[in-house]
Order: sequence, then structure tokens, then C-alpha cells
Amino acid sequence: MVGAVMTFGELVGLMVWGNGEPDIFRGVIRRAEDGYEDLSRFARRDGLSRDEQLDGTVNQIVGQDATWFRDRDAGVMRVRAHGRRQYVDHPRAPIGGLDVGGLRPSWERWTGTDFTRPTGPVTETEFLGRPAWVVELAPPSHKPFPLQLVVDAATGLLLRKSNRDFGTVEEWVEFELDPELPDALFVWDGAAEPVPSRADFDAEHEAEQARRSAWLAQRQLATLRVPVECDVALHDWDDESGSLYADIYTSVSATLIRRRHSDAPWPEPESTNYAYSWRWSDGTWDWFFATDIPLTEPDLATIKARLATST
Repeated sequence: MVGAVMTFGELVGLMVWGNGEPDIFRGVIRRAEDGYEDLSRFARRDGLSRDEQLDGTVNQIVGQDATWFRDRDAGVMRVRAHGRRQYVDHPRAPIGGLDVGGLRPSWERWTGTDFTRPTGPVTETEFLGRPAWVVELAPPSHKPFPLQLVVDAATGLLLRKSNRDFGTVEEWVEFELDPELPDALFVWDGAAEPVPSRADFDAEHEAEQARRSAWLAQRQLATLRVPVECDVALHDWDDESGSLYADIYTSVSATLIRRRHSDAPWPEPESTNYAYSWRWSDGTWDWFFATDIPLTEPDLATIKARLATST
């Protein structure tokens, strides 16, 4: 592999399709963030997987007909029957697809700007004694830092994912390719309670959203007017009469953070990445407001005055 050249497009193809062989592997995955470290044993046979702690406590099993997972809030194992076999027969991850041990990404995963473009060339490395490729992916506009990936050269499997600036890492510390993984590994033989119904989930979600809306309303923060410009997409027009038919689109992304006024460091705003941002204090609150569109001074003054009425 010394001196080999791999384009980013070729690397994406290798990650999506692999080398034509089934994805069969197992090992130990390390996840670390902010001084916290977790190790778990993980095994995959295409769409089937098993994730457990080092002491054997099962976190999740994705089987042929059902998924079992540990509901730590309820203190029980849950079971969800598979409604579609395609999940197992065609293991792809349309969204995400960049988890160590996870399903391979689909081609659709590489559209848009959410960690889909390299910051530089693909380079060679070695990981756990295996030839591998390294690439860094640029973040979208609303995220601050890039991702670094280490991809197995033979299979296209993700061996390591890190965010150097955030200090997070997910990586294999033990990795075995093509082990014997019996069917029994992907079945839970203990007690398990069914996942709450969709209606129960929707009711709980709506109740939670209502609590959040009420919290904002009590503090006069439920609505905030932000001036925006709209894009006009022309469908039909007539040069002679000037008549037209068009769609109008608008898309604004913004973040609002506040805390009680303090001279202490304030790290939360640093986790955002917008083209435009402002900080100020009104004596009671410290404010941070950021958006991907520019604001005039009068517009910003209006927003500040509106926020000053909150409690």
C-alpha cells in the first residue's frame, strides 16, 4: 500500500459497497468524551448485531425478526418486532452511517453538507496493524469542527472516528474480521417488555413539548421575530405582460442562549458556528444570539428589546 493513491470518491465507494464480502466482525469499541470512557464488546453479521458491556450485560441486540435493547430509565429489556425485513437484508444507513461498528453509509448519506466533503487529500496510515486510509470531513455551517475518519483499506469499514477539537473519539481497540458468529448470539433469551405503542410515545412527546412551550411562555420567550429575506423560485412567466408564477422559500438557522449575568467563563456559545453572532448583557442576563443571516443594527436592537422583556 506504500505510495498508493485513493481519491475521496473512491473512498466513499469503498465505504458504501465494501469489497463484496459480507460484513462479519467483532471486537471491543472504545468511546471517550470529556474524560469519560466506555468500552463495549460489539459483533456484527451484516444487519445483525450485538452490543454488550465487558461484564456481559447486553445493551442491544438486533436480530433477524426483532431488536432488544436495555431501557435504562425503566430498568428493563425492551423488544421491538421488525416491521420490514429490508432493515436486515439491505443494511445501509441513509442518515448517519459514520458509527464505528455501525451499518455502512448509503450513497444518499453523502449529499448535502453535513460532513460530506473532505478538507484535504486522503492519506495512508495503519490502525491495529491494518492498512487504512485517513480523511477529514468539513463540518456544515452550523457545526464548528471537522471529523477525522480512519477507514480500513481492505473492507471500507470505519475503524476510528474522532473530533479532535471537541476531544471525542470512537474507535476499535480490538478488531477481528470474519469470526464465527452463531445465530444464538443475535437472539435475547431473557424476559423483555414490548416497546410502548406509537400512541403512547406521541402522547409523551406532545406532553414534553407542551411543558417546554409553557416554560418559554411563562418567560415571554415563546416567539421571537427575526427579519429574513426569501428566495424566489420562478416557475412560469411572460416577458410581454410581466405575469409570473413563483414559489417563495425561506430558511433561517439560529441559536439563542442566555444565563444569569456573570463574569465567569461561558463555554456554551463556543459550541456553535454561525456566520453572524452577537453577545451582550442587560444586567440581569448574559445573551448570545447567532444566525446564518446578517442583521441590521435596527433589527438587532429590536431583538434585544424584545428579549429584555423576558423573565
